[in-house]
Amino acid sequence: VGYEPTAEELSYVTRDTEIVARALHAQYEQGLDKMTAPACAMDAYKHMVDFEKLFCTKWWNTHRSAERFCRMAYAGGISWVNPDLQERECRHGLVYDYNSMYPSVMLMYPYPIGCPCRWYDTPPKNNYNLYVARCRVDILLKPGCPACIRDPLHKNWITAFEGELYLTNIDIELLQQNYTGECELLDGYAFRSETGIFDCYINHWAEIKRTSKGAMRALAKLMLNSFYGKFGMNPVKGRKCPVWDDKNILHYKLLPPDDGKCISIAVAIFTTAYARRELIRGYHACKGYVAYMDTDSLHIVSEFDGCPTKKAASFGGKTHETDFGAWKCEGRFVRAKYLRQKTYIEEKPSGALNIAACGCPASSKNYITYNNFKMGASYKGK
Repeated sequence: VGYEPTAEELSYVTRDTEIVARALHAQYEQGLDKMTAPACAMDAYKHMVDFEKLFCTKWWNTHRSAERFCRMAYAGGISWVNPDLQERECRHGLVYDYNSMYPSVMLMYPYPIGCPCRWYDTPPKNNYNLYVARCRVDILLKPGCPACIRDPLHKNWITAFEGELYLTNIDIELLQQNYTGECELLDGYAFRSETGIFDCYINHWAEIKRTSKGAMRALAKLMLNSFYGKFGMNPVKGRKCPVWDDKNILHYKLLPPDDGKCISIAVAIFTTAYARRELIRGYHACKGYVAYMDTDSLHIVSEFDGCPTKKAASFGGKTHETDFGAWKCEGRFVRAKYLRQKTYIEEKPSGALNIAACGCPASSKNYITYNNFKMGASYKGK
């Protein structure tokens, strides 16, 4: 009390608070006044369409067994290292990224609307052209194809599997293309669909992203990428409360889960399914060897240690610097090593290193070199 800050301290505090204030002001000017980016995105979209008519949220909240059934088919992006190239040195490669993957597929493809139809043995035809199915499968990955169907128990990408899976019809298409074996449909839910239901929201923020720079462009990118996930929000939320034990140590006690409201899990399910299909289509458009792929990126190489034949790395899919629904060449590298998912190193022609090391703090990356980057290695740093 009574302390008088110096001019330098006042300037420091002003700069820090002014940056936050300006950022918040820019968001409020766009009507973004919710606590999180996904909540802001969903609120903005609800003001653009007849939300209840499109997605029948009341139906989903009164048919929780259907919500739980469909949620079993909800899988994220594929992160996959080619097992033939794993931990080997790869050379002369390209990296391609898909422009705005999730917003792109929300523009391009039909999405489930209305209340689903329960079916057994065979999905209905008519106007119900999207479905989620419980399937009995006995499958084996084809040679040269990427693993793209998820094991629901172990959460890894399947090379061989016998048992029950919950799949969308988009996943079944990928299964038939990349696996051999049997897939029997048992039962599921089918949906009517419509294309273009998200155009008003995505085109609005896409135009801001295209024409803006700096903070406004970053905000537009955030609003595009935050949109779909709110549809997949799990209504069942775990809860904990802090308690002290008799030794005065703090623990967290599990409480009964809170059963909240859901929106339409089907939208999230098909968004990620379409994105996986785009990634796999990109994989099959590559020439050379695909060493690694992750959600919306492909890493293609021309050769690797022990490879039988050199093949010039190239990409035959649709490319453009900025267009939605197209791939962009992000760069080249002269050599690389891919150890596991989200853990790899690539050396650019300039000698600069691109290091991805999941769980490794930034300070430790200063001690990583191309030669010491290997499984089991440890590095200094925080």
